[in-house]
Amino acid sequence: PTEIIRVVATHYGLKSSDIKQKSNAQTIAFPRQVAMYLCKELTELSYPEIGKAFADKHHSTVMYSVQQIKKKMDNDHQFARTVEALSKQLR
Repeated sequence: PTEIIRVVATHYGLKSSDIKQKSNAQTIAFPRQVAMYLCKELTELSYPEIGKAFADKHHSTVMYSVQQIKKKMDNDHQFARTVEALSKQLR
């Protein structure tokens, strides 16, 4: 997940350490959700394993994040393209 976190952080103008911190500020929480979503899509990691990579977040937080990003992608095609571009960058 380190590479995913780095790519997402760079895209949103943050440092990797920002995404991993405990902050729930929207400017950090949203990119974190995107990174969690990409971790689930692009790796074989389980929800608890992904949570560990993000400052020991609970697996239910990871599941919620993945659902939120899927929902936003369904409703916002521009955002869906952004996530797809990030995903391509990581493959």
